[in-house]
Amino acid sequence: MSDDILDTAIFNPARLFKNPAEILEDIKIKLSREQKIRALKTWHYDLQLRLIAEEENMHSTGGETDVALEEKILAALKILEAPEK
Repeated sequence: MSDDILDTAIFNPARLFKNPAEILEDIKIKLSREQKIRALKTWHYDLQLRLIAEEENMHSTGGETDVALEEKILAALKILEAPEK
């Protein structure tokens, strides 16, 4: 795996993954647990910026989809951040 793909997976996950569940199930890039958490947090941060822009009428895309995406990201993070048994 190239460093470019790894960087994209972590710093621009929406470009490589269709949804947060694909990060959880990642078999193609083989991200570590920590890398998956980082990718999901990056995706969540980017989404938060987009939601703020929408609130300020700077950009509009259809908030309901963003809310559903945020719920999926947070659910995936909860799974990864849960203590291992």
